[in-house]
Amino acid sequence: ICIRGSGLFRGYYNNPDATEKAFRPGGWFKTGDIGKRDQNGWFWYLGRVKDMVRRSGENISAVEVEQVLRGVDCVIEAAVLPVSDELRGEEVKAYLRRAPQFTNDLAIISAVVNYCESRLAPFKIPRYFECIDEFPRTPSNKIKKSDLIKAKPDLRVGVWDRVEEKWL
Repeated sequence: ICIRGSGLFRGYYNNPDATEKAFRPGGWFKTGDIGKRDQNGWFWYLGRVKDMVRRSGENISAVEVEQVLRGVDCVIEAAVLPVSDELRGEEVKAYLRRAPQFTNDLAIISAVVNYCESRLAPFKIPRYFECIDEFPRTPSNKIKKSDLIKAKPDLRVGVWDRVEEKWL
């Protein structure tokens, strides 16, 4: 998504390189957001560029997948991150904060996959799943995805692999 207008700043103070990267010709500012325009002319916000998983050339919005995952009764919250993959570039990993009354992780994951199959394109359904009790938080109470990434050197360890149908 790019914007321009009289109220928009003209560049970063004393940082011409950042200004050049942030603006397109004609004064259009690149917001870092991704959107689409539908057949009726409506614009839809899909997420941040940095919150995209790039799987086999497809851009998958983490926000879109997280929204679907939160629709399952046994999931309180969800976070989606990319996992490096030799074949596809990146794969989708879902962290699921389980509701307290649900304790069987495989049953939770099975319910989530079944739910996703009727609501997401097949390539958007996460390959890897990890159930957790709590998410790390920022001071503003957002999920701190950077801490999830730092938690282990390989994000595929200790997860359910939907394709291989086994715990890794």
